[in-house]
Amino acid sequence: MSTKTIHYQLCGLDYVYIRVPVAKSKGEEYINLPMGVIEKAIARQLISARVPIRGAELVFLRKTFGMTLKDLACPFRNKKYSNVKHRSSLFSVIGLPGGRGVSAQE
Repeated sequence: MSTKTIHYQLCGLDYVYIRVPVAKSKGEEYINLPMGVIEKAIARQLISARVPIRGAELVFLRKTFGMTLKDLACPFRNKKYSNVKHRSSLFSVIGLPGGRGVSAQE
């Protein structure tokens, strides 16, 4: 099995490039990962980044984890939805362990 860097556009974020394991079957390459692994890796990376989370990224996080705006905003009750600064709270809301340097192969 080999790895390949792909431009992952299915998440709705046009700047996501991710290294994934690929396998071949009947001459065709396919991503050799269980469903949802790529999205969780992207979510971890978004939350652990040292830049503000943008609107498209919040939409991605909400859709990935099946959350409403109210669900997402709950830990930040007195803050605007678009000004998410407490990333450790966001990790706990979506059920991901904290960490840096995440790849889709985890």
